[in-house]
Amino acid sequence: MIKKLKKEMRRKLKENIKNLKKKQKNKLKKEMIKKLKKEIIKSLKKK
Repeated sequence: MIKKLKKEMRRKLKENIKNLKKKQKNKLKKEMIKKLKKEIIKSLKKK
């Protein structure tokens, strides 16, 4: 019983970590896109 519980906990923990990483990646992507847009706008204004 306890072993099963531990396994379950570990599995959930792994899933949570995975989800967290995904969220962070998405956040990073969004920020990168924002930065890119700013750069593009800057370079466009210079022309």
